[in-house]
Amino acid sequence: MEGKDAIIFDDMIDTGGTICEAIDMLFKFNASKVYVGATHPIFSGQAIEVMQNSRAAEIVVADTLPIRKAFDSDRIKVVSLASLLAKTIKKVYDCKSVSELFKGENLV
Repeated sequence: MEGKDAIIFDDMIDTGGTICEAIDMLFKFNASKVYVGATHPIFSGQAIEVMQNSRAAEIVVADTLPIRKAFDSDRIKVVSLASLLAKTIKKVYDCKSVSELFKGENLV
């Protein structure tokens, strides 16, 4: 890992403890930067504060769950899946292939 950027992607961040341990481990192996991504931001207890105080360069989560409290952070980014879900529902409703959504520029 020495001098390399690392990406950790997980299905969810609950308390943030496991992700922070993984971040710290990567820095023990001399990672240059660590980026974190997760599908479901559960953010139990003090997880938002834990993640904001972590050594991660950036944390990106999807809006699959409402985040329980508002926060202003340059380090935690929430990306919307609304457009992708709407397109998926329309494809299914119209009995068309959902896999077309994952070809090139159709992702956004």
